[in-house]
Amino acid sequence: MYAFPARPFASIFSVNLLFTLVVLPAATGLFLMLIQRWSWLKRAVFILLLGLGAAVMEKQAEAVGLFVHSEEWSHLYTVAGYSLFLFAMAAFHDWFCEK
Repeated sequence: MYAFPARPFASIFSVNLLFTLVVLPAATGLFLMLIQRWSWLKRAVFILLLGLGAAVMEKQAEAVGLFVHSEEWSHLYTVAGYSLFLFAMAAFHDWFCEK
């Protein structure tokens, strides 16, 4: 449903390695450091804002040719996907790092 036309090692990998191996882990680590002491309400608002921000950045990436998606794609998938991912990361982090 989507593709990354401009990516490193495009002939070998179908995903954007820079985003997958550098940007996403670094952003997740920063996210976990930020929310560590926040209440769940503040976390929920922040996560939803990040999901919306990801959809906006996705549209910008489309405009400059870094991202292409099919006609069936909805940017709501991005909001939902990133929001669920971040909620799961926060819950796992809380569970794993119980004090």
